[in-house]
Amino acid sequence: MKAITIRQPWSSLIMDGEKTIEVRSWEPKHLGWVIVHAGRNVDPDACKHFETTASTLQLGKVLGAVHLTSSFRFTEELWNELQAEHCEFSSYDPKFFGWRIRDPIKLNSPATWSGKLGMFDIDDSIDFVQELLQRIRCCEDGSRFECPNNTFEGENGI
Repeated sequence: MKAITIRQPWSSLIMDGEKTIEVRSWEPKHLGWVIVHAGRNVDPDACKHFETTASTLQLGKVLGAVHLTSSFRFTEELWNELQAEHCEFSSYDPKFFGWRIRDPIKLNSPATWSGKLGMFDIDDSIDFVQELLQRIRCCEDGSRFECPNNTFEGENGI
């Protein structure tokens, strides 16, 4: 399964559904479900802006997965118009791409993992990937739980 490392607090904002556009300087080659890995480093300016500290955040862990549905190049107008979705407080840069994400699915227990630069693969046979794949299947058929708030009923989400 594809994965991406995102610094904190951005990765938590994504998994909480507060940030629905990820900002990158490159366009993704993959659309679909992507594992969100919280990097070991934090963005101190973002922590200050969002009034959080590194000690309250998961670091160096897989938090869950999101559905990457599309990407686009920002214009200055779009940058300003979509600020509430990308949550960035920095200035517009014409090299920025927006990645539309939705349906965050959190792991019950974040899994320690080493991240990498760019998009990378995590083997589907790993336990936490199996958990995410099961939840994704449930999310896609819509019959077992609601993805955005991870509401589960009964054993195995049934």
